[in-house]
Amino acid sequence: MTSPAYRLRSGTIQGVKHIQHGTNNQDAVLYQEFSIPKRGKNYRIGLASDGCSGIPAFTHSEVGSNLLVVFCLAHIQELIVGGAKMAEIPLPLYHAVINFLRNLASTVMPSNIHWPLIVKLKGANEFRNELNATQRFTTDYLAATIIGFVDDGEDLVTFQAGDGVIIINDDIHIVDQNDRPAYPAIGGGFDTANYPSAEIQRIALATDGIEELLGLPNIGLPDRLFSHAPNNPMGLQYLLNLLRKEFGEYMGDDCGVIAMERIDGGTS
Repeated sequence: MTSPAYRLRSGTIQGVKHIQHGTNNQDAVLYQEFSIPKRGKNYRIGLASDGCSGIPAFTHSEVGSNLLVVFCLAHIQELIVGGAKMAEIPLPLYHAVINFLRNLASTVMPSNIHWPLIVKLKGANEFRNELNATQRFTTDYLAATIIGFVDDGEDLVTFQAGDGVIIINDDIHIVDQNDRPAYPAIGGGFDTANYPSAEIQRIALATDGIEELLGLPNIGLPDRLFSHAPNNPMGLQYLLNLLRKEFGEYMGDDCGVIAMERIDGGTS
């Protein structure tokens, strides 16, 4: 008996507005496929994170997004090796994430440190004026969404904290939180869904930078996320580069995508 074969790819690109503002790409993506021979199973992990855009002069949330995908990948692998079933992973993962971020913030920038803003902010960002040093570091460096999946060939679980897009086969699920996502660094929890792996032909995770593109007619999305240069590991990255060149006015925000497609059903 052979297990199904899958194609996993990722891509991320800086948004046009972030280029104009001199802001880094604040999205991060990461995936891994590995096996545990004693169990006769292959496992697949996909993760995408979107750092809070915030204020260009202050915000460096690419730190949080990149740390989140790396931390989640490692902790998911630990949970799998420890015997956790797919549906059991999101809850302990979320608690590990928030503890990691809280400990990191208080270690890097203790609350008794004097670290005031150099200007007084107004409007939606006025709350930042009253943040202590730890809270400011959390908001400016660690505030990022996380969206992911874990699959063992029998069961697949998705989890999400904050906004983003999950594509399951031909169904597109968009979570829009009106630019106020439930960042793990700030508080909230994971929204989860469970699926039999046999029902999943393809899955893609994306940050909200792809939403406007998905609404455009005749550009072949979401199918091209899977089909563009399918045998090239960089095919998805090349697609994002091409889309920004052709449709930059719809890609103001950064965009990060993970795509997985079953390409061989295996044999019994």
